[in-house]
Amino acid sequence: MAFGHAKKVGMKPAKKAKVTKAETVAGEVNTFEEVAPVEQQRQQRKSAKLETPPPSPRKATVPPSPGKQKINHLGEVLRFANKMAIEAAKAVGDGEKHFDLAKKLFHAKLNVIEKAARRKVKPITPRQELNRLWNAESTLHKAHVCFVLVREQAALECVKQRDVHIVLLEAKLRRMSSRLKKRCPKRSGVMGSPIARFKCITVTFATWSDLNR
Repeated sequence: MAFGHAKKVGMKPAKKAKVTKAETVAGEVNTFEEVAPVEQQRQQRKSAKLETPPPSPRKATVPPSPGKQKINHLGEVLRFANKMAIEAAKAVGDGEKHFDLAKKLFHAKLNVIEKAARRKVKPITPRQELNRLWNAESTLHKAHVCFVLVREQAALECVKQRDVHIVLLEAKLRRMSSRLKKRCPKRSGVMGSPIARFKCITVTFATWSDLNR
């Protein structure tokens, strides 16, 4: 041949260099290096969204003043006194029912004793009649004493409720008057506490008189 070396029989053809594969590998590496930061940024954004926001700082609560604490305490005491007064009033109603029943039973026992003393066949002796009368009267007397004690306890609870209510009203009036003094220094005096006391005493006396009827 005019150009190049003559090919011998049995020789293998020359291999071409794999340039395309190397270029594709290099291109993949470059594209991976470019995509990796983008994926990391997306993951960081997602994690930032999933994370709970930091709790907002709470405002410091101002504790109530001593006057307000006293009023709150007196309010709790008054609620307990009201509860006890209501229970005492219910006990008075139940005691009155028991006393009425005891009076009916007493009159029924008197009729039975009188019939037993007047009958002709085996009448009771005078001693037996006295014993039965004594037992009936003692039972009625016990029921009356229990009813009187229940009414007395109800009256005491009513008086306690009145006293606590008066103290609470006076504390509220003092606090209100002190506030008004701070706002209007020229104004002086306590607002109408004698009138409130008179009203509470009048209402309590009327309730107590109703219980003692």
